[in-house]
Amino acid sequence: MNRTWVIGSIVSALFLAPVSLLTAADPVPEAVVKLKALRQEIEGFGGSGSFRQADNLMKLPPADRQEVLDLLFSTTKGAGISIIRNNIGDGGLTAEGKVWGTDTDGPTATIEPKEGQWSWTGDEAQIWLMKEAAQRGCTRFISAAWSPPAWMKTNNSVINGGNLKKDKYRAYAEYLAEYANGYKKNHGIDIYAVSPQNEPTFSGGYSCCQWSAQDFLELTKNHIIPVWKDKKVAAKYMLGEHMAWDESFAVPSLNDAEACARVDIVAAHGYGWPQGFGVLPTAKAKGKKIWQTEVYNNGDDSNNREGKGTIGNGLYWAEYIHNHMTASDTNAWLYWWLIAKYKFEGCLITVGATPDPSVDPKQAVFTSELITRQTPGRSVDVDIDITNAKRLCLEVDLGDGRFNGDRADWFEPRLVGPKGELKLTDLTWTFANAGWNTPKVNKTVGGEQDIIVNGVKAAYGIGTHAQSLITYDLPPGYTRFKCKAGLDELVLRETDPDASKVKFRVYTRDSTGGEKAKSYIVYPRLWVVGNFSRFVRPGWVRVDATPSPAPGVLVSAYKNPASDDFAVVIINKNDKEQTVAVSLEAATSGPLTPYRTSATESLDKLSPIAFEGGKLTTKLPAQSVTTFVGKAK
Repeated sequence: MNRTWVIGSIVSALFLAPVSLLTAADPVPEAVVKLKALRQEIEGFGGSGSFRQADNLMKLPPADRQEVLDLLFSTTKGAGISIIRNNIGDGGLTAEGKVWGTDTDGPTATIEPKEGQWSWTGDEAQIWLMKEAAQRGCTRFISAAWSPPAWMKTNNSVINGGNLKKDKYRAYAEYLAEYANGYKKNHGIDIYAVSPQNEPTFSGGYSCCQWSAQDFLELTKNHIIPVWKDKKVAAKYMLGEHMAWDESFAVPSLNDAEACARVDIVAAHGYGWPQGFGVLPTAKAKGKKIWQTEVYNNGDDSNNREGKGTIGNGLYWAEYIHNHMTASDTNAWLYWWLIAKYKFEGCLITVGATPDPSVDPKQAVFTSELITRQTPGRSVDVDIDITNAKRLCLEVDLGDGRFNGDRADWFEPRLVGPKGELKLTDLTWTFANAGWNTPKVNKTVGGEQDIIVNGVKAAYGIGTHAQSLITYDLPPGYTRFKCKAGLDELVLRETDPDASKVKFRVYTRDSTGGEKAKSYIVYPRLWVVGNFSRFVRPGWVRVDATPSPAPGVLVSAYKNPASDDFAVVIINKNDKEQTVAVSLEAATSGPLTPYRTSATESLDKLSPIAFEGGKLTTKLPAQSVTTFVGKAK
C-alpha cells in the first residue's frame, strides 16, 4: 500500500515528459472541442479555512506560511484557488455554558453574542486569510452558518442539533444581513454569498442546527426578503447545502415565485456513495447557479482514500471535478478544507508539525490482524522493543479500506525500562491526526467519553479514529512499549454490520529526523484541483467537448468569453500511456502550453507546442492530468 507523502513546497519534477506531435498511421481516439458551443458559467474552485484552520496556517513559520499561501492561491506558483468558504461564527457555546472544540479545531466567535450586542472581533484568522488570498487573485468569498448563536436556538446550544426558535427568524435574517454588511464596513471585505445553514439534517458534537425545507421557505420568503431589502444587502443568497448531492431542501423555496426570485445559488455537498453528482433538475429549470460547496473522503477504494498522498487519490478528485462540470453543470466546486492541522483527510495541504515522511507498512515493527467487532476482546496486546528508539509512531489504518465507524483506542500505552514506567499520555505528541475529529487524551474521539475497550475502562489512554497517525519523540531510559490496542466501546452502536474494521501498526525510528522539514504537506489533490482552478477563472464558460474519447480518458474544455483564451483539461486514468487527438472547431493564434500533474509532476509547465491543421495529437502519460492552454483567433 503506497503511503508516500509529498513534503514541502512545489515538488520539482524528476523529468518533464514532452508533449509531442505525432504522425500516427492508425487512427487515434479524438476529442472534439467546440469553442462556440457554450455551457455553464464557471464561478470558481475553492475550499475553506474554517474551524480555526486559518489560525493554524497563521501560526506557521513566516517563510512556510507565505509558501502555503502561494501554493493555494497564486496563479503562477500554485493552484490558483479562486473561492474561500468561511464559517459564520456562532461562539461555540453549549447548553452547559462551555465552548466545544480545541485550539486547533473549534468554533469562531459570533458577531452577536447576546441579542442586540454586536462585536466585530474574534474572526481575525479567516479575515486574514481572505485578505492574503485577495493579494494573490482570489476575491470570491462565501460564508455559511453552521449554527445560529446559542441564544437563538431551542436547545440553547450550538451543538447537538436543535432548531432556530420560531420567534427568532427575523432576528436571524437581521444577523445574516449584519454579517454581510458588517464585513464590508468593518473589514473591507465583500462577501459574495451567504448561506443560512450548512447541512441542515446534521446533529452532532460540533456546530449544527436542524431545519426542514419548509423552515427554509419561511425564513427566505417572510424574513430574508424584507430584511435584506431594507438593509440593502449586496451578497447573493445561497440555499440548500444538504450533505448529499440533493436539492430537496431548496425545492419548496424554488417552487414559490417570491422566494425563488430571492434565491441566487442552490448549493449541495458532494458526499454520496457511489455517486455525489448529477443534475439538480429544479435548480436547473429555474435558472439558478449550482454550487458544490463541500466534499472529501468520498469513496472506498483504498488507493483513492484520503491521506495516502498518491496520484491515485489525485485522479479520483480530478474525475470527480470532471463529473461535476460535465454531468451536473456545476458552476462552482469546493473541496472541504484548504488547509488543516494534524489531518491527512479533508484538506489540500496539512499544516503543523510534519510527521515522519517514510511511514510505510513494510517498516512497521508491529502490525495487528484485522480487528473487528467479532474479534475476541475487540483488541490486541502490544509489547515491542524500543531500545535505542528516539521516535514512536502509532497508526490506526482503515483495515478494510472503508471509512465507517472506526473509533479506536490506545489503551493504557506506556514505556517500560530501567527508568521505570512512564505513561505515554504524560508526554506531548509531536503530531496527531484522526480520520474524523481529533485524537483525545483519556477520552474517546468525538464522543468525549471515557475510553472503554471490551467493557473495561482505561485508567488512561488515547482515543482516535482511523485513518490516524500519532507521533512521539521518546525520552531515554525505556526499552519496551506496551499497551492494548482496540476498538472503542462506542463502535457497538454502529448499525452497519460492515463498520469498524481497523489495523494497528507501530513504527520506531532511531532518530527524530524531520527538524529541517517543511511544516506542511502538499497532496496531489491540490495540483489536480489546480489543473482546473489556475486556468478556469471566475467568469469563464464551459464549452462542448467529447467527454471520453477513449476508455479511462476524460476531457472537458473552457473558455474566457471576454478574451477567447481557452483551456482543455485531459485526464488519463489508465496505468499506461494513451495517445489522444484533440481538434478545435476554431483556429488558434499561437502554440498551446501544457501543464501536467502526475506521480512526478506537480502542475509543471511543459514546453509550448504548435497547434497545426486544427488538430493536436499527443501522448498522455499514465495516471496524469494535463491542462492545455491557448488562445483562439
